[in-house]
Amino acid sequence: MTALNIVLQNDAAHILTDGAGIDAAGRLGCAAHKVVPLPHLGAAVAVNGTRMFLGLVVEAISAGAVSADDLHARIVEILQSAIIPAEPAFTKQFGPHVFAGTVAVAAFSQSKGPHGYLVSTHAGDPNLPSWQRIDVPGMFYSPSNARLNADFSDLNATLDDARGAELVRRQREIIAPSLGGWKTPIVGGFAQITSVFAGGRIETRILARWPDVIGKSIAA
Repeated sequence: MTALNIVLQNDAAHILTDGAGIDAAGRLGCAAHKVVPLPHLGAAVAVNGTRMFLGLVVEAISAGAVSADDLHARIVEILQSAIIPAEPAFTKQFGPHVFAGTVAVAAFSQSKGPHGYLVSTHAGDPNLPSWQRIDVPGMFYSPSNARLNADFSDLNATLDDARGAELVRRQREIIAPSLGGWKTPIVGGFAQITSVFAGGRIETRILARWPDVIGKSIAA
């Protein structure tokens, strides 16, 4: 689990992520970006998963879709055509969770305006059935709980840099179930926002940084 959030506004679709790369022991292995702008599609994609998963997903979407609307219609097909053939060899070398994760897309098209959706490639999340596109009606927060959902229920109307940073900071306090079974906070490194506007304009920037230490568990 990591911070993976979508916020839709009238003029933009936003993805907010953290930068923590967690190692096999649940410690901070690296701090790196998890979202990639795709201006030729008018979209940005982020993943909750391994770096190899991110690379495969970005390559599949970049080469497989011709527009934001095409990606929305065929996202599951595009992902399956790349992941399923590669999975046996990568699983043998890197373990069963190498391509287990969630793909998040924020996009802007002339027909749909700002929109966002998710696809899970595994059956570990009861709220996200595997290999189905789940459209986001306005906001999606992960990890989350009832208090966080209530406190940020109006974020699509109030989003600014401070509120975005506060959302991800609050997610640092949540210990959510993970495929690795870790019992420590796993949101860290930095908070990043990526915003997709009409016409393929995409902006991304760092909203906050935290003094997390490589090789150590993240402190809430």
